[in-house]
Amino acid sequence: MFSLLYYDIKATAKKIFLITLILLLFSVAVKLLWTKEFMENFDNSNFYIGNVIRFTAAGLLGAFTALAFLLLVLIQGRWFADNILSNQGQLTNMLPVSPFEIVLSKTLTAFIWSLLSVLTTAFIVAFFLYDTSMLDELLIALDDFKQASGIELTTPSVLISFFIYISIVVTSIVTLCFFSLTFGHCFSSFRNMAVFLSFVGIMLLQIIAIRFLGVRTLTSILGTKDMQIIAEFLLNTVKKLTIINVSLVCFYWLITSILLRNHRNLI
Repeated sequence: MFSLLYYDIKATAKKIFLITLILLLFSVAVKLLWTKEFMENFDNSNFYIGNVIRFTAAGLLGAFTALAFLLLVLIQGRWFADNILSNQGQLTNMLPVSPFEIVLSKTLTAFIWSLLSVLTTAFIVAFFLYDTSMLDELLIALDDFKQASGIELTTPSVLISFFIYISIVVTSIVTLCFFSLTFGHCFSSFRNMAVFLSFVGIMLLQIIAIRFLGVRTLTSILGTKDMQIIAEFLLNTVKKLTIINVSLVCFYWLITSILLRNHRNLI
């Protein structure tokens, strides 16, 4: 099992590290644009040009960060297809492990990469806000929120919970991708169409199911000024969504493994 996990991590590490490196270098470049030294190159007549450059660069950094998460999903989906559903899958099928272990290894790999990507994003945000008034204002706002809500919260616990939650959400998307790829390969024709329709269709069903399970949206507390109500709403929502996404990860792992076991010709 650990050999499988190591192999999956090693197979996807190069591309993910490359994307991470580009993202970090891009964040450094954007940070330089937000320094006082950069703005000293502009005077009152063209000061707005410096601001346009800075905000455009910051927007591009945000867009590239979102793209990096999309590439994270695509890279792992591509590796799943190449390693299991292509000709290489014949070799994978010869390993003395079950389909459940094979898919579990890739699921754990997805969580590991998702967590590292979330931590990288958090580092970029902290690096970008470092030595700025925005970081101080953010920490003050968080302290005010904790005091006004009356709920005992610590900054580390909030951050850890948020990081784990986002990582699980990304992992659930990756495992849905695994299932859609496997489901599509059950058909002899129109496989790509089946993959696309199953992925989009299930995503829509998930959104409907989340509302059905009683997860309220932010609109349900609009106009509320009671910070304790808002804090409880946010905490309960995160808890519910975490449980739902963990359940989805387990479900996709199980159903994908069953499909691979019952359709050995897929591998």
